[in-house]
Amino acid sequence: MSNRSKVGTIIILLIVAITIGFGAYYIINLQTQINSLKENDSGVVNTWHNILLDTINVNTTFEPISQLNTTIQVNAGEWVYVSFAGNAKLDPSDTLRHSLIIYFAIDGELKAPGFVYEENLDDATEDDIEWIPINFYAIFENLDPGNYVISIYVEVSYNPCPAQIGGVNSFMGSSLLVQTLIP
Repeated sequence: MSNRSKVGTIIILLIVAITIGFGAYYIINLQTQINSLKENDSGVVNTWHNILLDTINVNTTFEPISQLNTTIQVNAGEWVYVSFAGNAKLDPSDTLRHSLIIYFAIDGELKAPGFVYEENLDDATEDDIEWIPINFYAIFENLDPGNYVISIYVEVSYNPCPAQIGGVNSFMGSSLLVQTLIP
């Protein structure tokens, strides 16, 4: 082999080595960027869902819809998204106004009301009453890591006088969705 062909072979080997080096650097750098994105990625971590297809009666005191109680686990840095959807029916009575108030609760501690509905039902008949669609959500940002029970508490109030209650108030087709997420 001549000197010229040796030099040509060495140049080709150097070009191949440089190309492989840049390719390896690019792949390693790309993998580092992907890992960094995964570590800082936001989005849903866990999801829990409960459905209540039955119709249940609601009283005039705050009480949980126990069939929808959901136990979740929160890790450090996670927020909790809670969504409730369902249908309620306020039956007629001799009172002037009905109020339906629904709270999210965490471990039995009521949080700010998520849904308040008022309707005048005086002089209403059973034929006048319809199912009311309900959908609301809340985000809880500052929960410590650990397990929690998420609940829905409901109250129906009557004004001006609770003694004049006329009908049964109920829920049906309700669901509770809870997700932990990284913001």
